[in-house]
Amino acid sequence: MKKHIDIGIIGGGSIFSPEMIDILAQYTDDIGEMTVRLMDTDSERLKTVGAFCERIVTKLKKPVNIVYTDTYEDTIKDTDFVLIQFRVGGEEARISDDRIGMKYKIPFVETVSVCGLASFLRTYYQMEIIADLTQKYAPKSWIMNFANPSGALTEALYRLGCSNVMGVCNAPCGSIGSYADRLGTKPESVFMNWRGLNHLSVVDGVFYNGENVYERLLDEFEGDQIGPYTKDFVKKVGYTPNGYLQYIYNKEQVVEKLQAQETTRAEDVLKVNKEILSLYSTIDSLPEKLKERGGFGYSRGVADIIKGLSTNIPSVHYPSIRNGSTIPELHEDAFIEVPALISKNGVRAVQVEPLPETVKSIVITMKQYERALFEAARKRDKNLLFKAMLINPLFGSQCLTTPILDEVLTANAAFLPTFN
Repeated sequence: MKKHIDIGIIGGGSIFSPEMIDILAQYTDDIGEMTVRLMDTDSERLKTVGAFCERIVTKLKKPVNIVYTDTYEDTIKDTDFVLIQFRVGGEEARISDDRIGMKYKIPFVETVSVCGLASFLRTYYQMEIIADLTQKYAPKSWIMNFANPSGALTEALYRLGCSNVMGVCNAPCGSIGSYADRLGTKPESVFMNWRGLNHLSVVDGVFYNGENVYERLLDEFEGDQIGPYTKDFVKKVGYTPNGYLQYIYNKEQVVEKLQAQETTRAEDVLKVNKEILSLYSTIDSLPEKLKERGGFGYSRGVADIIKGLSTNIPSVHYPSIRNGSTIPELHEDAFIEVPALISKNGVRAVQVEPLPETVKSIVITMKQYERALFEAARKRDKNLLFKAMLINPLFGSQCLTTPILDEVLTANAAFLPTFN
C-alpha cells in the first residue's frame, strides 16, 4: 500500500499554489495519495485559488484531497511537509519597501537592501511562531521555505530549532532547465557546479555525459548579453553570476534604471497578480500568464524535492541547506545554496569547487550580515539592526543606514514588536 502524504501550505492563497498542486498531483503514482492543507490570512484569495486547485485535481483524476485550515497549528499538526510561501504584509508592504529604495537611490529588489531588510523583519516574527509549533506538533516534518529573503529566513528557522528545513528558489531550477534545453536533454541529466548563497550564487561548470560543457555552452550563446551581464564580463570573471549579483556588480547602472522606471517591480507584480487571480476564477489548467511572475518554476523544485524525500530513488537538487564543511569559509550552521543528494534517507550536500575569489568576499560579508540581522531581530534590538546594516555594502554609510532603518521600522510597525 502506498503511503499517504500530508502537506501543509502556509500562504496557500499564493498564485503559485495551483502550479504546486498540479505537479504534486502528477507525482501521486510515485509518492502515494496526499492531503494538502491550504491556509491563508486572505480568505477571499484563498477561496479563488483553492477552488482552482480543486478543479485541477478533478481534471487530473488524481488522489489529492484539498482541505482548508485557519491557523498555523491546524496547518502544521502531524504533517510530513510544511511549505511556507506567504508574503507578510502583502504586495502593499513590498511596494512600500520599493518606494523607500527609490527615495534613497540605492539598488533594491525583493531580497536586496531595504526590501530584503524589511521583508526579513516582517516575516521573522511569524517564523518564530511557526518554528515553535512545528517542533511541538510535527517534529519530524520537513519545512520547505520559499518566503523571501529565503536563505536568511531558512537559516533563521534552523537556528530557532527546526532541524529538517531547507530553502527553495526558482533560480537554480530555471538555470538547469535552460542548460538542459540547450543540450536537448532533461534537467535530471545535467549537473551544475552551483554554489554560494540564495540569490548570491555562481555557476562555472555544467556537466553532461561526463563532460564539462560550460565553456562550449558559453561560446554558443547568441548575443552579447547573458542575462544582466555582458558575455565579456562573464568570460573575464570565469563564471555566470546569479542575476541578483547585478545589484553589486552593476550597481550604478541598476540605480539609474530603477530611478527611471515609472513603476516599481512590486507595483508591476501587484498588477500581474490581479490579472492571474481573475483568470483563476474560471479556468481548470495553468495559464501561460503565470510565467510572467518572477517566482514561476520554484513549485517544480519543491515538488521534485518532496518526491525525492518520499522515495528510495536518489536525485540531485539545489536547495539552501546547512553548510557543514561544504564551504569552509562559512559557519557550519550557515545555510548555503549548493547541489544536494536527496532521498528517503535525507539530504546530503554534494562537495563543490571553492568559491571564486571575486565572489568569495561578497558571500562571506552577506552571510555575516544575515547572521547579524537574525541576532538583532531575535533580541529586538534596534542598535544591533543598525550594526547589521553597516555590514551590508549596499547600505554601508550611516548617512543611509540611520534614516532607512527609521523608515523601515515606522512603515512596518504593525508587523513588528517593540525594539530596545
